[in-house]
Amino acid sequence: MSTLYGRESLSDSLRFQWNHGGMVTRLIMINVGIYVFTLLAWIIATVANAGMESPFYTKALNWFMVSASIKDLVWKPWSLISYMFLQVNLFHLLFNMIVLYVFGNILSTFINDRRILPLYVLGGLAGAFFFILVYNLSPYVFPSFIDFEQLSLAIMLGSSGAVMAIMLATVALKPDYPLQLVFLGEVKIKYIALVMIIIDVLQLINNVNPGGHLAHLGGALFGYLFMRQLQQGNDWSTGFNKNMDALVTAFAPRKEKSNLRVTYKDNQSIDSGYDRWKENIASTEKQQRIDAILDKIKENGYDSLPKADKEFLFQYSQEE
Repeated sequence: MSTLYGRESLSDSLRFQWNHGGMVTRLIMINVGIYVFTLLAWIIATVANAGMESPFYTKALNWFMVSASIKDLVWKPWSLISYMFLQVNLFHLLFNMIVLYVFGNILSTFINDRRILPLYVLGGLAGAFFFILVYNLSPYVFPSFIDFEQLSLAIMLGSSGAVMAIMLATVALKPDYPLQLVFLGEVKIKYIALVMIIIDVLQLINNVNPGGHLAHLGGALFGYLFMRQLQQGNDWSTGFNKNMDALVTAFAPRKEKSNLRVTYKDNQSIDSGYDRWKENIASTEKQQRIDAILDKIKENGYDSLPKADKEFLFQYSQEE
């Protein structure tokens, strides 16, 4: 691992966090990375347009925001996914990432980490579909939201719906889990979620960013149902993970089989696959120890590790 003046470089640190930080960490890194890229694009576009808002930047950004118009969705179906990783407001990003970090890490201590990504993505999709459904019904049910002919103007971005799915899944699983809040002390997470949902409902009634708050409520409902179904033995993440595994396998580089054989003086030959088998065994044992150490850190913190585990983790990070 390369270092800079005795310290890890930023790229090495990010790579280590990506490889060993879990799905919550990866989701935060993706959201922050896209925000930084979007911010740089805005700066370049604004400077190129003599300091004024660039229409090209706005049009490009809209291409990744989900629209309430079914006609628009036909032309940009990817926006159902891209919108939930896209933020252009720093405070919006910070709030969502803090909630994701806190509730996501609580949840990942009780359920398999492979369920975090499906919950995030499917919760974001549920938020988008709820937003689209209500807006298409709004001329008949909620005429104050938007006129039917202006549905193309109703566009949305942000990870809030997906993050709310994470939050409500956590609350459904461990409603009395305590959090220490500044100025308030210890508060059970069910009350935090309740306050946020009440705020969404009140903002919706007052027609303040109704699209965003509809997505919050849609994601929250999905997260709650996801966990309730999981507790009954119905895992909604199974199909998602199977499709993702198939997709990764399809695009993964294929390793060519080697026909190399080693011949000894007594003319006895053995396939080099035996050596690879021994290497795979050693690699598997090393990974199992790494996983065990990371579990200890998650449960009791880094300081609780014995000296041998700390040295092993340090040596492993240097090898990486």
